[in-house]
Amino acid sequence: MKKLYSIIFLVSFCLLNLSCDDENDLTKTFDDFTFLSFKSTDNVLTVLENSGSVSIPVYLSEPQNTDVEVSIVVTDGTAISGDHFTFNSLSITIPAGQYESAFQLNLVNDSEFNESRRFKIKIQSSSSLVVGLSGANGSTEKDVVVVNDDCPTQYAFWFGLLSVEDVGFGSTSGVGSANTNGDCDVLLVNNNLPGDASPVNTLFELIFTADSSDPSGSVGTVEVLDTTVRQRTFNVGGTPTVCDVKYRATGFYDTTTGEIFLDYEYRAFNASTGNLVGLYYSGQNIITLQ
Repeated sequence: MKKLYSIIFLVSFCLLNLSCDDENDLTKTFDDFTFLSFKSTDNVLTVLENSGSVSIPVYLSEPQNTDVEVSIVVTDGTAISGDHFTFNSLSITIPAGQYESAFQLNLVNDSEFNESRRFKIKIQSSSSLVVGLSGANGSTEKDVVVVNDDCPTQYAFWFGLLSVEDVGFGSTSGVGSANTNGDCDVLLVNNNLPGDASPVNTLFELIFTADSSDPSGSVGTVEVLDTTVRQRTFNVGGTPTVCDVKYRATGFYDTTTGEIFLDYEYRAFNASTGNLVGLYYSGQNIITLQ
């Protein structure tokens, strides 16, 4: 049960206006032109080294009367084509009357520990279609991050759809993935961890540390460093004060049970000075795969 502390008193609060950017909605109707795009407009595509074959869809906003030929330009980085990855083909066809097709990326898996590797991809077409959704760079090109699966912990166990329980306040859905750097042992969770006190879709980095007695990395501890999830105005010493409200937690993980337990605190800091104002409430999260 969350505990509300009397050291700070709420006068009023201002929600951060976190709105969903409809730039990622490629199903909207465009009357003036038809465009070709990666189906996802995220700038970064993160894949695990042991993923095998990964589908990268491309999408037409409107089907065409003729086939559309699409090619992909690959620029090596720390990931080298032929050594760390291959494509089935660098060109594909979206058949007449259809919306999409996909490139097939094949990852080369090894048993060596290394930092994540990167390369770039960009789509182009010989047709007269507009390529890319204006303002969304990820609709035409992406940084592909190949995340090493041979990390000290088994944090990647929780990649995918998650169920996140705020104990005593129900469960919500989330997504677990690598962070944009592809850091080993850092699970990025996109979810409303502290329940109704936090906006949905805040990103939390869960830092895993393997238990020294378990060489497989299947159990260990988890930490979440201070993560700002919103601002609220509190009455501090009789003065309305804008505060950054931050989540932090410690706990443990176990791949045998498939659970992550986090005991968390929700604290307020003066947004101007950074000084701690007080503890807002505390609680527990239980995270499992859906």
